[in-house]
Amino acid sequence: MKITAFCYASGLIGFTTPVRCPKVPEGALPIITGPAKKVRKIIEACARHSYKAKKGQHTRFLVPGIPEAELMGYDPAEMLIKFRAWTAKRLNEERRAA
Repeated sequence: MKITAFCYASGLIGFTTPVRCPKVPEGALPIITGPAKKVRKIIEACARHSYKAKKGQHTRFLVPGIPEAELMGYDPAEMLIKFRAWTAKRLNEERRAA
């Protein structure tokens, strides 16, 4: 099953699911699309982890650099472009290794 990892302007990463969320939500941008296990593995390895999740919730993932981009004088779009390239490279490496 293929899924898409996507992010909101805040940098928060989400995943499409065939039933609950079959398309990237309005206002979000796609990061990578591929087999569910590989996409989740890559995002878990490359994303910044937020441990502010409430009890019973999963760890939240953030695109590195986006939450603090404005404070640091960076362009959030540039942070997303770099993250997309990094995760796409990892996905291609996973495909070659398989």
